[in-house]
Amino acid sequence: MRFPFVSCVRAALALTCMLVIGGLARPTAGQCDPVILGTVDTPSFAVDVVLTGTVAYVADWNSGLQVIDVSNPANPIIIGSVDTPNYARGVVVSGSVAYVADWESGLQVIDVSNPAAPVIIGSVDTPGSAVSVAVSGTVAYVADQYFGLQVIDVSNPANPVILGSVDTPGIAVNVVLSGTVAYVADWNSGLQVIDVSNPANPIIIGSVETPDIARVIAISGTIAYVMDDSGLQVIDISNPEAPAILSSVITPPYPYGIAVAGNVVYVADDTSGVLMIDVSNPISPNIIGFLDTPDEAFGIAVLGDVAYVTDGDSGLLVVDVTCSAANCPADFTGQSNVPDSVVNVFDLLGLLAAWGPCEAPLPPGDPARSASGLCAPVILGSVDTPGLAFDVAISGSLAYVADYDSGLQVIDVSNPSAPVIIGSVDTPEEALRVAISGTLAYVADNDSGLQVIDVSNPAAPVILSSVPGLAFGVDVSGNVAYVASANSGLKIFDVSNPATPVIRGIVDTSFANNVTVSGTVAYVADESSGLKLIDVSNPNAPFILGSVDTPNLARSVAVSGTVVYVADGSSGLQVIDVSNPALPTILSSVDTPGYSQDVTLSGTVAYVADDISGLQVIDVSNPAAPVIIGFVYTPDRAKAVAISGTLAYVADEGSGLQVIDVACSGAACIADITGPGGVPDGNIDVEDLLAMLAAWGTCP
Repeated sequence: MRFPFVSCVRAALALTCMLVIGGLARPTAGQCDPVILGTVDTPSFAVDVVLTGTVAYVADWNSGLQVIDVSNPANPIIIGSVDTPNYARGVVVSGSVAYVADWESGLQVIDVSNPAAPVIIGSVDTPGSAVSVAVSGTVAYVADQYFGLQVIDVSNPANPVILGSVDTPGIAVNVVLSGTVAYVADWNSGLQVIDVSNPANPIIIGSVETPDIARVIAISGTIAYVMDDSGLQVIDISNPEAPAILSSVITPPYPYGIAVAGNVVYVADDTSGVLMIDVSNPISPNIIGFLDTPDEAFGIAVLGDVAYVTDGDSGLLVVDVTCSAANCPADFTGQSNVPDSVVNVFDLLGLLAAWGPCEAPLPPGDPARSASGLCAPVILGSVDTPGLAFDVAISGSLAYVADYDSGLQVIDVSNPSAPVIIGSVDTPEEALRVAISGTLAYVADNDSGLQVIDVSNPAAPVILSSVPGLAFGVDVSGNVAYVASANSGLKIFDVSNPATPVIRGIVDTSFANNVTVSGTVAYVADESSGLKLIDVSNPNAPFILGSVDTPNLARSVAVSGTVVYVADGSSGLQVIDVSNPALPTILSSVDTPGYSQDVTLSGTVAYVADDISGLQVIDVSNPAAPVIIGFVYTPDRAKAVAISGTLAYVADEGSGLQVIDVACSGAACIADITGPGGVPDGNIDVEDLLAMLAAWGTCP
C-alpha cells in the first residue's frame, strides 16, 4: 500500500524533524512491567509482610515471624526469626515491637529491637481467629473473624489486655486505621466503618456492601480501596457514616494483599500474581501492569519503586515496580510485532500504515496499550445460569451451555447485550462439555456418560438417549460421536440413530479429558500425558498414531491444518506441529497468567479460557512465536470459549455465559500516541509523527 508522507519521512524530513524537535515533551502512557529483582524462600508459607527501613517482617504461617534484610534487593537474607504458637497470619511493626495476628493464638507481641533475635514478650488470646492487626499508639486492633474487631491495650507489651470489641455482621478478615476510625473488610458484609475514639466502646458508624466477598483494604486520604472477589472497589469515605462506591475495576478473584503508594494501588492476587492499578482518577481506575509470581501472592508492601510480595511457598519476592515503559508510548511494535524498547523504523512504518482516523482511540493508561496488547475485548452482555457454566457451543443465534449440575441450558444470543435462557433440560449427573450437530446436542455428563438431546425445539430440549460410562469431553463428526472417557480412553459411537447409539471402537489413553476431531484424526487432550493423535479412519479400529507430552495438564485442543493448539493448564498455550502425526513436536508456547482450560481458533487468533484470568487473546499468525494481544477478566472463572464472528462466548462457571466483543477495533490506534494537549485524539497524524521522531532511539 502507499503510505502518506512517505517521501517526507524518508531521510530529509525524518532527520530534520529529529534535529528540530529533539526537545519536544514526550507523551506519557500508563503501562508498567514489574520485574522480580530478588527472592528469599521462607521456611513455611509467606502470608503477610510489613517493611521498616531495610528490614522486612514476614508472617510465615506455621514458622512464625521471619525477619529479612532487604538492603540488597537482589539478595534478601533472613537474619532472624521467632516461631509463634499457632499460624502467623498478619503482621505490623510499631517502633521496636512487632505485632502478629496468630490465628487461634490471638495477638503475639514481639520485641524486634534486635532484628537478628526477635523475642515474644507478651500475648493475649482473642475469642476468634486473629487474621489481621493494626496499631495506633498503645492500642492494637485485631480482625478476629467471627468475633469482629478486638481492641487491645498494648501499653504494657508484656501484658496486653482486651479493652473492648464490636461484633461485625460478617467475618472480619482485615483491618486498617485512619485517625480514630477503623475500617474492616467484613467478608460478605462489605466494608464496615468503626469509630474507635473510645477504644473501650468501638461503634459501627457506617458500612457499604461490596459486590462480592471483601478481603483487604487500603486507605489514602478520603478514599478506601477495597479488594473483593470481583475486583477493586474505590470508595469515598469523606463521610465515614455514609461511604459510597465511586467506581470499580474487575480483577481475578482471591485478592489477599493490598498497598497504595501515590496514584497506584498494588494488589497481591493469589495465583494471578501482582496487579498494578492506576487510581489517579478515582472515577476511572485502570490496570496498568501485572506480574505472574511463582506461587500464590498473599501480601504486599511498597516502598518507593520496590514492592515486597509474600508469595506463599516461594517466600518473599522483591519486585521493581518502576514504570519505565510509561515513557515509551511511541514504541508500540517491533520486528516481530512486539515492542522492543526502541523507537525505530518498525514503529514508524506501523504509524504510517495506520494513518488517519481511529475507530477507537486508546487513552494513556488503557490496558490495551500494553506491550503486546493490540486488542481490548469488551463484555457486551451476560446471563447467569442456574448451575456452573463449564462449556459452551454456538449454533446460529443460540448458545448451548453445559451447566454442570443444571444440565443443558439453551440461550438466545440474538441480542448479544441481553442473552436470555429460553430452554433447559436436566441431565442425570454433571454436564461438563457439549457439542452441537444439526438439531442434536451431545453432552458429556461425567459419570452418566453421553447424553443425546433433541434441540429441534430449543424451548423444550428432550433427552433421546444415554450411553453409560464416563464422559469428560465430546466431539461429533457426521454420524459419529467421539467421547473423551477419562481413564477409559477414547470411545467412538455410531449415532446415526440418535435414540440408540452404538459403540464402534475404543482406544486406551492415560486420562482423556477432551477431544477434537479433524478429518480422520482425533486429537485427545490426555491430561498429564499431553496430546494423543488417534487414527479414526476406521471407527471400529482406532489406533494411536503419535503423542507428545506437554509440560502440565492438557485440558483442551484446537486444530488448524498441521498445527494443534493445546490449553495446558498452568503451562498456558502449547503450539504443536503435527505435520508428521507419528512424531508431533512442540513448536512454541505462550504462558498465560491464569490456568488454561480451553482454546478455540478463529483465523490466526487463538482464544483461551484462562480460568481466573478470564479470556486471553493470542496472535498465532506465526505459530513459532505466539503473542498475547489482548485480554478481558471475566467475573468468575472462564472454563470454555466459543467464537462466532467477532463475538466470543465464555462459559464463566459461577457467572454463567459472558458475551464478549473481540473485534479488536482499537488495534490501529496504538499508534495514536498524542494529540492536542498531549492526549490521543482518535487521529494518527502529524502530531503523532512528530512525537515519535522526538522519542527516536532507545527507550529510557
